[in-house]
Amino acid sequence: MDFESFRAEVKRVVSGDKVIESRGELMLYSYDASPAESAIPRMVIQPETTNEVSEVIKLANKYLIPIVPSSGRTSLHGGPIPYNGAVVLDLMRMNKVLEVNLEDSYVHVEVGVRLDELNAELARHGHFFPPDPASSAAATVGGSLANGAGGMRGAKYGTVKDWVLGAEVVLPTGEPVFMGCRTLKCRAGYDLLSLVIGSEGTLGVITNAYLKIWPLPEAIVRLRVYFRDIVDAARAVGMIKARGFRPLIVEFLDRGTMEAVSGYVKEFTYPRDSEAMLIIDLDGPPEAMKRYIDSMVNILKGAGGYEIEWTGDKDEMDRIYMARRAAYPALLRLFSGMRVMPEDISVPPSRLPEAVKGIGSIASKYGLKIVTWGHVGDGNLHPNIIYNPNDQSSVSKLYSVSRELGLMAINLGGTVSSEHGIGVLKKDLLTSELEVKGIAQLRLMKAIKKVFDPNNILNPGKVIDID
Repeated sequence: MDFESFRAEVKRVVSGDKVIESRGELMLYSYDASPAESAIPRMVIQPETTNEVSEVIKLANKYLIPIVPSSGRTSLHGGPIPYNGAVVLDLMRMNKVLEVNLEDSYVHVEVGVRLDELNAELARHGHFFPPDPASSAAATVGGSLANGAGGMRGAKYGTVKDWVLGAEVVLPTGEPVFMGCRTLKCRAGYDLLSLVIGSEGTLGVITNAYLKIWPLPEAIVRLRVYFRDIVDAARAVGMIKARGFRPLIVEFLDRGTMEAVSGYVKEFTYPRDSEAMLIIDLDGPPEAMKRYIDSMVNILKGAGGYEIEWTGDKDEMDRIYMARRAAYPALLRLFSGMRVMPEDISVPPSRLPEAVKGIGSIASKYGLKIVTWGHVGDGNLHPNIIYNPNDQSSVSKLYSVSRELGLMAINLGGTVSSEHGIGVLKKDLLTSELEVKGIAQLRLMKAIKKVFDPNNILNPGKVIDID
C-alpha cells in the first residue's frame, strides 16, 4: 500500500475541490446510522463522471488502497464505514436525471439522485419508481441499488432488484462496463447485474442506471384498523393475501409504537385496548375501489379488526399515516439518552403470527424493550431494540437479541436481512442462514468476490470475509 503515491496521482485525475482531507470533514464519513464502530477515512473523493470513478479505482487497485463507495449514508449495518484506512468515494455529485423515456418505460439516472427527488421528477410525467425505503428523502439511487433496498410498496412491487434494466458499473480493476440491457427482456449470458445489485459496493461501483418506471395509480384508498390481539393483526395479513388482494402497502405497528407516537404527535390517539394497528393502501381503477374496500373491511372484521376507517382524501390519508411516519423520531424522543437499533428480518407472511410472538419472548428473555413495526405485506418486520450505549451489559444484550431475532427468522423459513443489508453487523448471521440453506453458497460468494476483486480493494470486510 503506497498511499502517498496514490494521493498524488488522484489529484492529477480529479480537481482539488473534489478531494477532502480536513479531519473535520472526514469525520462526517466515519459512521452510518448503525451502532457499528466508527472509522475515519484517509481521504474522501467526490467524482462527477464515470471516467473519474474509473481512474480513481484504477489507481486504488494499482496501489492497493481500499475504496468504500458512499452516497446517502443511511445504512443501518455499517456498510459504508471506511475501516482499515480506506478512502471514501462519495458519489453525491453524480446527481442528474439524464432521461425520462415514457415510450420505453424507463428513467436513466445517476446514482447520487435521492429517491424522493427522482419521484418528484417522474410525477411530472405521471409515473413513479416504486421502491420506497423509509429513508427515501435522504437515500439515493446508488445506495438503494447497492443495498437491494425495498420499502413499504414491496408488498406489491417488490424491491429495487425488480426495477433495474441495466447499469454502468466500474469494476474493481477500474474497467467500466454496462451490465443488463435497456430492454425488458434480456438473456445476454450470465446475469452479472443481479450479482452487483445488493452487493453493498463489494463487487463494483454503479455510476448510473436504467430503472423501470410505472404509471401512477389511478386511485388510492387508505384503511386503518386496530386489533386487541397482536397475533390477530399478524394473521390478518395472510388472510388478505389468501383472498387474492395485493395491497400497495400493509404497515404494522405494535402497541409500543402507538404509545411512543401518541406522546410525540398530539393529534394521534388510539384505542387503549388495542395491541396493534394495520395501515393498508389499495390502488386501482376508481370504479373498483368501493368493491375493494367492502371486501377488505369484511376480511379485517373476520380477523378481529375493529374501528376500521378508510379514506381516499389526501389530507386524511396523511393523517392516518402520521403514526407510521413519526414512529422512529417518536422512539428517539421517548428514549432520549438511549439508542434505537432498527432490526430487519423477513418471514413468509403465513409465519408472521409466530414471528410477533417470538419477538415478545426474546424481549422478555433479555429484559430489553423491543418496539416493532414493519412492511408486513411481504413479511418484513423491523423490531427496534432499545439499549443503553454506555452500559456494556445492555450493549451485549443488544447483540444477543439481534442474533436471536435473526435465528428465529431463519427457523421460520425467512431471512436475517430483508432490505437493510449485511454490512459488518450481520456477517455471522449470514453464515448461520447459509448453513441452513447450503454452506456451499458461502464458498461461491467468496470465489465470486475474488474473481471480481482479486486485490480485495472494494469495501473489504463487508458482507463476507475473504480468507
